[in-house]
Amino acid sequence: MPVSSSFRTFIVDQLSRVVPQLRARGMFGGVGIYAGQLFFALIADDTLYFKVDDSNRSDFERLAMRPFQPYGEGG
Repeated sequence: MPVSSSFRTFIVDQLSRVVPQLRARGMFGGVGIYAGQLFFALIADDTLYFKVDDSNRSDFERLAMRPFQPYGEGG
């Protein structure tokens, strides 16, 4: 799950405009994105994935956004 430094910088720059206390931290070969202590996104393979639950899953599905699948389809 490598993340290029330019993509990480771009994502942090964009999100820091709207997310208070944004921080990025290396984790599991990718980069975890936090608002203060709240983990809400992950960068893996130069793709940004947001944390989703039952309250917002339909919004992401309606936009045809795919889930993070670290082990591929069916993994």
